[in-house]
Amino acid sequence: MTIITLEGPSSVGKTTAMAICEGSSAVRVPEVNELFDATQNDSTKWYHERQCDRWNRAVELEKEYDTVILDGDVFQPLWYSWSVHENAFWELQTCIGLRDGMAVGEGARSFLADSTREKTPLGHTQRHFLGQLPISDTRTMYRQAIGRIIDEAQRRAELTRPVTVAIDTTEDRPFTGDRTGHEDEIIGTKQPGEDYAYQWATIQVADSEVPLILDALPIVRGNSRAEIVADLLDSAREFVSVELVLMDREFDGSEVKAVCEEREVHYLTPKRKYRTERETIEQMKRDGETVRIVPESTQAGSNRLKLFLPSSAESKVADDIDVEKPAHPNHRQEMANELGIDTADLDGKASPLGQFLSEIRDEEEIDSKDEIGDGAGFTVFQTNHPDLADLTTDDDPTREIERIHMITRFVRWYRRRQEIEIGYKKVKQFMAKTTSKQFGLRFFYFAFACLLYSIWRLVDLLVRISLFDDGSPFPRVTANDVLTIAKKTGIG
Repeated sequence: MTIITLEGPSSVGKTTAMAICEGSSAVRVPEVNELFDATQNDSTKWYHERQCDRWNRAVELEKEYDTVILDGDVFQPLWYSWSVHENAFWELQTCIGLRDGMAVGEGARSFLADSTREKTPLGHTQRHFLGQLPISDTRTMYRQAIGRIIDEAQRRAELTRPVTVAIDTTEDRPFTGDRTGHEDEIIGTKQPGEDYAYQWATIQVADSEVPLILDALPIVRGNSRAEIVADLLDSAREFVSVELVLMDREFDGSEVKAVCEEREVHYLTPKRKYRTERETIEQMKRDGETVRIVPESTQAGSNRLKLFLPSSAESKVADDIDVEKPAHPNHRQEMANELGIDTADLDGKASPLGQFLSEIRDEEEIDSKDEIGDGAGFTVFQTNHPDLADLTTDDDPTREIERIHMITRFVRWYRRRQEIEIGYKKVKQFMAKTTSKQFGLRFFYFAFACLLYSIWRLVDLLVRISLFDDGSPFPRVTANDVLTIAKKTGIG
């Protein structure tokens, strides 16, 4: 009995020779890609292991046939990638990203049918080479790409002025497998019932017109929030002038604010309520104040402002508080009279202020209670924006109405963060599906999805500028439209 290996690159006549040999009591063992389907969780040794499977199959067939011929190419993973144009890899990833929940193996087969290229990447080849990219290279490529997108937006008179940005973190799909060896990368989450996940941080333009994601980075155990903010701010400022950065309570730390102050960037973030804040809130309840602006100096000389405002109907002074009524007039009542507000509705949904506060509560879970239960009914924000500096609470309560309007305007800015939450939902739809534990590959999928999201929003902006003039903040172009156009113009 004989086993013959006939190896060589494609199109040299191996399969034709096999057809001749098979007619003379010989049997052919096809190449790896004809015998096996790659899965989305292949190891880097997958191709080697499948070659061993081919040999074992040949040994078994040798018992039945006089001659067994191995038809294949053991060096295919090396030369095949060299023969596929680099752009084909990016086009395949785009095709996968624009189809919700598609894995690379399935995407490679779909791309082969749609593409006009002679050669396209195989699924396991795509995963292997993307997984070899260092995270630093992925981030460099992302910045280069987003730089070109911003250049195009600025040509259309967008992003030419100082912008408001939002920094936030997000979690990948919940991870339920074995974390052994990956504990620093697959870390605990804030979601109940979802213990672990890969996590990423982004900085995004907080604008419904052009909500571009300026940069992204992976989070590993030990990363401080100040380090994340410094990295993302420095990157974003290479492209745009940042006037204000919005962050949620997760970033309420003195080190984070110091990072912004060192870069002369204004910030606005909800603040945790400690003893000082709780005492202020209780004093406001006794005095019947609606809002208060309190200055706070730091050792570094920075001037920070704490903004106190009601978070629910609990902000009304309780009937059972046994304190002497203040001697000054009820300016809260005067403010209500001036705006035509019934005091019974001052904190309810019927009033302008109440509607605003209701919107804040609906879109951002801002707690009104702290760990020991007091300080309820008020939310605290912190900022270093100079426009509020001359409105700090003093002995002249007649300025309360002015403070209310100014604080309302400022905190409405914070609502722009909703754009980043909306963006995350779409970005995750653009991510290729995988169960791989390769950290670099996981981050590449996320970064590439962020890029697809930004491209989609730029295309939508250009279409709306060219064809529509209704000022609608809603996209006119869908992600599926982008894929349809790409198909018609030829993917690849």
